[in-house]
Order: sequence, then structure tokens, then C-alpha cells
Amino acid sequence: MRLIFVITSLIVLTAVLPVFASAPNPIEPLLEKNRVLLVFAPARTDQNYLEIKNDLVANKDGMESRDMQVIYIFPTEIETAPELANLDSKDPANLRSAYDVELSSFKTFLIDRNGEIEIESTESVAAQDIFEKVDRSPIRKVEMFLPNDDETDGTTIL
Repeated sequence: MRLIFVITSLIVLTAVLPVFASAPNPIEPLLEKNRVLLVFAPARTDQNYLEIKNDLVANKDGMESRDMQVIYIFPTEIETAPELANLDSKDPANLRSAYDVELSSFKTFLIDRNGEIEIESTESVAAQDIFEKVDRSPIRKVEMFLPNDDETDGTTIL
């Protein structure tokens, strides 16, 4: 009798558990080719947001050379590059849930290609600090010795 109860409970849990599972992380597909900097801000007037955005714009070349995409997440909208337009209107809530960020909070995450959080901060992070962290990663050290995609002639070196 007890065995039947345990088996029945497991079957019910298996059927119900997916309903309570969190939404998929919308940035997961980006990590194949990019590092992602998530900047959560309560408003476009937030001082931390303005500082990091201005610094990143001034260091655009450094961002591009490190294959970094920036996603600014506000309470009801996302601001990002046009090529990331596949993020939809539900994603601000999904991202806040995935990274446990409240609506009124400022928070920055640097997510490396392997999905690991390399930087987590409740304040603006300087672009140079981000670049130094990325450049110390083993993946980046290998990338720095590989030819740029634009410079290859289509041959593969084995």
C-alpha cells in the first residue's frame, strides 16, 4: 500500500512539476556567439544606468572585439541592438526572474559564453573593468590568438 502511494506521488509530481518550472532564459541562444552584459535598471533616469551606458558607448570597439552584446532591462521594456530584436515583451519579467532582480533595483551581470556569471554588481561597472575580466578568461585568451572571421580566407588549419 505504501509503495503504491509513493509511486502515485512520483507520477503526480512528474506531471505537475513542469507547470511550476521557470520560463526559459531568453539570452541562452545568444551565448553561443556572444558574451552578454545584462544591465537591469529601474528607470532610464537611473544614475548607474546612465554611467554604464555612456561608458559602454564610448568603448564600443572594445565591446565588439570581445563579442559582447548589451541588454538593458527596464521594468516593462528592453533596449538592445537591432539584431537582438527577437527578445519579446515578456522577457523583462523573465530575465528579472531568472536573475532574481527586483523592479526597483539596479544590477549588472556579465555572462560569459559558457553561461557562467563573471561579474555581478549592484553598481555601475566601468568598461575597462569588464574588459579586464573578459581578457583574463581562458576562452578569451584563445580567441586573441585566432584570426578574426573577417580576416580568414576560408581555409581551416588543423
